[in-house]
Amino acid sequence: MSTSVVEEPSAAEFKVVENGTIRGKPKLVSTDGYSYIIKKRTARSVQWRCSVRNKSVQCFSTVLQQGDIFTRGPKQHNHPAIAYLSQTVEIKRDILYERGTVHTLISKLLALPFLPGDQIKRAFTKLKERADTSSKPVADLFTYVNDQWMENSCWSPEELSVYKQTVRTNNDTEGYHRGLNHKAGRGKLAFYVLIPILHQEAKMVDYTVNLVAQEIICRIRRAVYQSLDKRISELWEDYDNHELRTEEFLEKVGEIYGRL
Repeated sequence: MSTSVVEEPSAAEFKVVENGTIRGKPKLVSTDGYSYIIKKRTARSVQWRCSVRNKSVQCFSTVLQQGDIFTRGPKQHNHPAIAYLSQTVEIKRDILYERGTVHTLISKLLALPFLPGDQIKRAFTKLKERADTSSKPVADLFTYVNDQWMENSCWSPEELSVYKQTVRTNNDTEGYHRGLNHKAGRGKLAFYVLIPILHQEAKMVDYTVNLVAQEIICRIRRAVYQSLDKRISELWEDYDNHELRTEEFLEKVGEIYGRL
């Protein structure tokens, strides 16, 4: 952060808060309660404009920064100043940073099943060490995952792995169930309504198997999930070739699924 005294006509101090905006861009704040965002940057100077621009207020006040010298433009602010603005911007930045850090950590946690089975527990241990120094809710989440999934006697971490598997959810099964409901004309079928439908389905099993074997019918998938699988496969290949470290791999997988 750089702090300096503005030239005439004001004696306010200016401070550049890195990552001060929601998008992680720098924000300039003054001790008299105004804030600015970058309008134009050159090799020798930075032109800042007032950050207050919405449907009701359009402020065109500017500040020119040349090194550590800040000079206000000719246009005055047309809105009230905000007390303790510098502290407020810094607090918001710290909150956003913490939120982003926690989001990344949890995304990596959810991406653990994409690792080979024998590497899941080791990766989880490293993430848990970081979570233990975070907030209590995050630490509690990792404790739950450790007790219920990593140290559970019913299954091992290796059984959680979906490494290089194209079918990773129960979506196909749910789709089949929806198909049965559609044939019956409603959901929540009574047992004696369901039995005849299943009997008709059983008659088609051998025929369907032959069609699948001959690739006459294929699994129906949306384009977005085909694209997702392609990206995941590329990440698996890079990971196997040691082009990605474990944390990098988990972060990239978490980013992909975090956008869904």
